[in-house]
Amino acid sequence: MKLPSPWFRSEDALTASSPDALPATIDVLIIGGGLAGLSAAAMLAEAGVRVALIEARDRLAASISGRAHGNALVGLADDPLRLKRAIGETATREILQFSLQNLDMIDEMGLLDRTGCLAATLFDEVKEVEDIVDTSSALGLPATLWSAERVNDTLHGIGFGPGRFTPAEGRLDPAALSQRLADRARAAGAVLATHARLVDTRDTPNGVVATLHTGQTLSAEILVLAAGWSLQQLDPWLGDKLYPVRTQMMRLTAPPDRFATACTAQYGFTFWRQFDASSVVFGGCRWVTPEMEAGETDDTVVSPRIAEMQRKVLQQRFPDLAAHPPIDAWTGIMTFSCDGLPIVGPIPGRPRYVVCAGFNGRQTGLAVRAARAITDGILRGRADGVPRYFTPGRFVTG
Repeated sequence: MKLPSPWFRSEDALTASSPDALPATIDVLIIGGGLAGLSAAAMLAEAGVRVALIEARDRLAASISGRAHGNALVGLADDPLRLKRAIGETATREILQFSLQNLDMIDEMGLLDRTGCLAATLFDEVKEVEDIVDTSSALGLPATLWSAERVNDTLHGIGFGPGRFTPAEGRLDPAALSQRLADRARAAGAVLATHARLVDTRDTPNGVVATLHTGQTLSAEILVLAAGWSLQQLDPWLGDKLYPVRTQMMRLTAPPDRFATACTAQYGFTFWRQFDASSVVFGGCRWVTPEMEAGETDDTVVSPRIAEMQRKVLQQRFPDLAAHPPIDAWTGIMTFSCDGLPIVGPIPGRPRYVVCAGFNGRQTGLAVRAARAITDGILRGRADGVPRYFTPGRFVTG
């Protein structure tokens, strides 16, 4: 069974050229037609670089970039307090600023609905929410503490504790953002091709020769690796650094404009938002499976176990929504890195291979700014403002 993303409103959305249209020689070849790849293609082409992008699937943004819930959040999966405890104050501030710049770039395109995000608490989260709010604000991401009464009244929910409201965050339409970037890239001269799968690369004195499954060869000075978890199979260096994690969502009928903001709970493992005036997206609960969906690569199925838990959560917290059967149910494969941090920059010792991947399900809050860093690095030989923990050099020891 093929489970379409409800963000795609027609079968021809985000289609692209066939591999036959690809030029034999370009400056930069981008692998992957998700949010990072499309952003890099648009920015490089607009700077006058000869760019081609290949996507193995049947449409651009067919991966998690076009299947995600569309909440646009700042930072990583860990909240600012946990992040500070793990990597320190300075590094956490760098990451938050990088992500804020990412949302500003999307906002400049007119595609961010800055509703703010309400992170409601449950169970152990309640103990830390005040510290999370204080830490977030101190590190440059203003947030306010909402009482449990205000949270439950706002959500029309049951049993939530106090919450953290972050005004800078919001919602977007993942397919519309991807389409805008694809249109920009094409208008600037980039060639975008679907049904084009990379099978091999070979270094030469003048650049990289990439071979497609069709037998075509493309010669490029630089290869941008932005294809997500499948890169582990394409390049040995990434083999132990990226892995897939499946996320699952459903769409339900809801009263008009049921939720005014982006929403999360359970440290972000559960999430929901308004889809349109009369339906909402609800997802998460992968924690109910033994491996938390790590290693799952099939986005054409849904897990009955997760679907059952999602219904239970709805019944407990939003009984009015639980009364409606799902309109849609679908999954997407996120790309996680081995240390939970994106990988942005050239592979150590191999400057022609540039990685822009590993966003751990937070591509809407990181990928566009990461593509800007990749673009700056290619055009100017350096990229300012990239958090130190995002660079591939962090994996080099000795």
